[in-house]
Amino acid sequence: MNNMKKSNILVTALLLVAFTLLSCDGNKGKVEEAAKQFISAVNNHDKATIYSLYPNAKNIENMTFPDSIQKGDISVEKNDSGDYVVNIKNDRQQALVFKVADDKNISLLETFSVLQLDSAAMELAIKTGVPMKQLSDLKLSELFNEDGDFIAALKEKYASYIGGQLVDEGGTYCASRNFGGSVTVTQPIRNVGTVPIKADEYNVEFYFYCPNGTAASKKIIEAGVDLQPGEGYTYFVDPGSGSVRAALEHDFNCTISFVYKNISPIQSLLKFAKMKGDEYDEFMKKNDPTQLDPGVKKMEGHYELKGTIGEYDVSYMKLDISKGNTTGSYHYSFQKEGVELSLSGEYEKDGTLTLNETTPSGTKSGRFEGKFDGKEFSGTFHNLTKGTTFPFSLRLI
Repeated sequence: MNNMKKSNILVTALLLVAFTLLSCDGNKGKVEEAAKQFISAVNNHDKATIYSLYPNAKNIENMTFPDSIQKGDISVEKNDSGDYVVNIKNDRQQALVFKVADDKNISLLETFSVLQLDSAAMELAIKTGVPMKQLSDLKLSELFNEDGDFIAALKEKYASYIGGQLVDEGGTYCASRNFGGSVTVTQPIRNVGTVPIKADEYNVEFYFYCPNGTAASKKIIEAGVDLQPGEGYTYFVDPGSGSVRAALEHDFNCTISFVYKNISPIQSLLKFAKMKGDEYDEFMKKNDPTQLDPGVKKMEGHYELKGTIGEYDVSYMKLDISKGNTTGSYHYSFQKEGVELSLSGEYEKDGTLTLNETTPSGTKSGRFEGKFDGKEFSGTFHNLTKGTTFPFSLRLI
């Protein structure tokens, strides 16, 4: 009996030793040392060591390292992917994710709440509902890249706002044969927004063209003027003697666009757009095929329609819908063959289709707001250059 007890005790002891050895992860100590080295490098602004440990940081251009990382207790845990997560228990609840290769080579894969967005991107993140604490710094950097998909989606969603709140109030032109001929374009504009717009913030770009080709197209840029909310200003522009014949023959058109200077897409969104706070969730759902609404998915495809916008006949409108994103073009019957207006926007699960119109010169000139059921697209068209609206109705060809 005693021998049996001794044998059981010995087996139990051996199992405990084996368990202890198995549960002891020697890499945790190495990772903790690497984390301390990284923290020291950040605090001492030692970029060579930072980039040696964290090579991906070299590709981050829109975020900066802090002056220092706050002190805090460090804990190291191994996640389901086999990587090591270092949690720094300070006010920012920062984290570092390391990868250990061959039990020797240690590299920093990601950081959380370590790098800092600039103040404009930070404000936009808050206003669009971005869960900053849940996203790695690399992901945040990608998200707020001004040439990236998220900013592009916001620019598309708020296209009618980020051009500022300057509107074209409907220009006229006067042509005369006297003294060799002349043309004068009278173009009033107005700030219909709620914030002042300064002269050095924008230019007004005039694009003159002849649908029937009587004269060559021409672009003239006029300097902006200071405009308080509600204030207007009238430009008088001479497109040159080459436009006289076209104007006299009524083959003369002009579009204008407001070109903003020294303002980034993010700053433009913050200044003019009114965010709802759900833009990030909306973006993620649209870019995650598993979350695509069945009502949106069934509408994917190519469509060709024709009909009317106000009193004007539309020869055709071509639309392509993919994951709710909609692109296309359309042509008025009175336009010269080959001239098209571009369309882009989004289709929503309730059947709402919103499209922004762009002229051949790149001017955002109109917006369609309506319902599309796969057979008919109808609603209201907003002429952004003249500030007018028209009903529209187009049916599948």
